[in-house]
Amino acid sequence: MKKVTLIMFVAVIGILSANAQFYLGGSLDFKTKTEKPKGGAKSTQSQFSIAPDVGYSLNQDLDLGIALGFNNEKDISSFKTSSWGISPYARYSFVEFGRFSVWGQAALFVGGSKMNKLKTKSTSFGLTLSPVLKYSLSKQFDLTTGLNFFNIGFSRTATKVNGKKQGTDTSFGLGMDTGDIATLGNVSIGFAYKF
Repeated sequence: MKKVTLIMFVAVIGILSANAQFYLGGSLDFKTKTEKPKGGAKSTQSQFSIAPDVGYSLNQDLDLGIALGFNNEKDISSFKTSSWGISPYARYSFVEFGRFSVWGQAALFVGGSKMNKLKTKSTSFGLTLSPVLKYSLSKQFDLTTGLNFFNIGFSRTATKVNGKKQGTDTSFGLGMDTGDIATLGNVSIGFAYKF
């Protein structure tokens, strides 16, 4: 019986992997700003973030993946904030027309942040549902855009200051802001390379 189960398991994995493709994508961001007010001291703020995304296309309509995120910020008053996040997700294709397709994405997330001067730490987890557009440039390259003007989400954040628990925030949101579609802050464009 164990041999039959093993053979069936290997066969299913083989069938799934025959149609599957790994993909790699993500983003990299660096910003810096220097201010010198008239008669004032020069100050600089900077931000660096990296967010790799790795996934596996099970078939033409279903992707499974994980996105990672790391961010470091230093503001004008020398406050330093670092944060991280892990977000496994599943995407399902609803509509396809030519090279364009509309996907629904469900993502879990876990993350944390730390601020140096206030000695504040927070951890968060939650779930979001949002639409994603995909455009296939070729068999290997896709462009994706997360439509952040519509989402459904749940999150819970616990905060500690100087090692003492300060409380927990729980939120549920249903967001739709179609009056702000053209704002770049609400639309992000990424890429994916298929192996």
